Amino acid sequence: MRRGLIFMAALTGLLWGQLVPSRFSLNKAAIDSTASYMVNSTSFAGLASNSILDIRAAGDSLLFFGTSRGLSLTPDLGITFRSYVADQVHLPEGGISALATEDTLIVAAGIKDTVIAGSGIGMGTGLAYSTDLGGNWTYKSQPKDESSDTTFLWAGHPVRKLAVTTAINNITYDVAVSQGTIWTASWAGGLRRYHLPSGPWTPVPLPRDNDTTLSCDEIPEDYVLNPRSVAVVGASSDSQKELSGGWVGRLTQFGSKGKIYPINPTAPNILGIKAYPSITNVPGSVDYAIIAVPSRLIPEVLGECVIKGVKVVHIFTADYYAVPGPVQYRPACN
Repeated sequence: MRRGLIFMAALTGLLWGQLVPSRFSLNKAAIDSTASYMVNSTSFAGLASNSILDIRAAGDSLLFFGTSRGLSLTPDLGITFRSYVADQVHLPEGGISALATEDTLIVAAGIKDTVIAGSGIGMGTGLAYSTDLGGNWTYKSQPKDESSDTTFLWAGHPVRKLAVTTAINNITYDVAVSQGTIWTASWAGGLRRYHLPSGPWTPVPLPRDNDTTLSCDEIPEDYVLNPRSVAVVGASSDSQKELSGGWVGRLTQFGSKGKIYPINPTAPNILGIKAYPSITNVPGSVDYAIIAVPSRLIPEVLGECVIKGVKVVHIFTADYYAVPGPVQYRPACN
């Protein structure tokens, strides 16, 4: 019996020694090109992070790992690992938000944190693709629009769209590749596609939230005239005040077709509509926000609108006056 146990222990140790990866380590985000852990000038040994968002197989034995600190891979099914130095190989900055593979094509999208109005918020850092299993990479900046890009052609029909002009909240959360075309989906930027090798990025129209079909002729003209949802920041808990001239009262009286989200820090509902303490607490998306609060609160509310991804903001307040240069406050009377 003792001999059997010794034999089993020896056999287990032998097998474990063969299966355990010979290099599996985590290294700091800051890369020292002279450090011993560097494999070469473009990669270092080990995984970039133990926070892995996606895993994709490619080739015969390659596995790519999208981590919170960049792109890693194992070329030998987990025996060794190495990670790319992003700025040396033209990969996106920060973590990997989405990853896709098809044959020899690898696509990786990037994300990083930034600070807006004192709050942390994500932003897209672009996308890179490789056509030779990760040997060489081509970088494309985060898909954005010019402010004038409000229409595009789809199946011969002009389609109106909201121009996404910033990388803030414009994060690629999913990516797919098919027959030489890269497809990306983002919360702010919608669905887009890129035909390799030279593009360009093309937006893809999608039905609105409550629609089951899409007709190009029925796309709303814009989010100002036809918002799907409106948040009223500063809605009054006084029903008579709202009915006699408040924004929630006006929207309901004039038959607004979009969803209405009253924002009030203490009221549970306003005119029978569920209220929320902050626009960031609203469960759905917000196309249009009416801000009816004292001017001292405007910067804070605008920051919350950025975090929420509000598309249009209407400020209804006092204490501002027209001057050249940046907006200034008029001192309140004592």
